[in-house]
Amino acid sequence: MSEIVADAVSESTEQLYDSLHEWLSGQYFGGELNYYAGVGVVVLATLVVAAVAHLIAKLVLVGIIRRIVSHTRTKWDDFLVERRFFTRIAHLVPAIIIFFHRILSRKLVDPG
Repeated sequence: MSEIVADAVSESTEQLYDSLHEWLSGQYFGGELNYYAGVGVVVLATLVVAAVAHLIAKLVLVGIIRRIVSHTRTKWDDFLVERRFFTRIAHLVPAIIIFFHRILSRKLVDPG
């Protein structure tokens, strides 16, 4: 199942990169400049997506977890909320996005 999702994401990323490459070629970028402009756009887009995902994880998911934890009778989950464990876990979301982007874009950003 995860291979199917990874293949679909890889295919859509390839299509996006090809469209970007065609657009940059039409804007009088040529050769090596086209490559670096494409890399810059892909990196910038990845950073924006990672930042938005981090905000969503930190504000929405941590808020939901805090509400759920406040209704339980156990004490260990209250301790985790007090120590901001879930907020710190939310910092992993952009790292995971950047990691998977690196894997998917390895074959996309090929200068040759």
